[in-house]
Amino acid sequence: MVDGGRVIVCTQCAARRGILEGDLRAGVTIAGAAVFAEQILGEGVQALVY
Repeated sequence: MVDGGRVIVCTQCAARRGILEGDLRAGVTIAGAAVFAEQILGEGVQALVY
């Protein structure tokens, strides 16, 4: 994880690949479209990698 950044894995992408929360590195989460939209529309967002 990058300092000051967040890593969120798409719920559908994770499900298709059989990835569970326990498979991820510390600090990485699985979330759906609502969380994604909230994050990209937040104040101070500087970069988005999709």
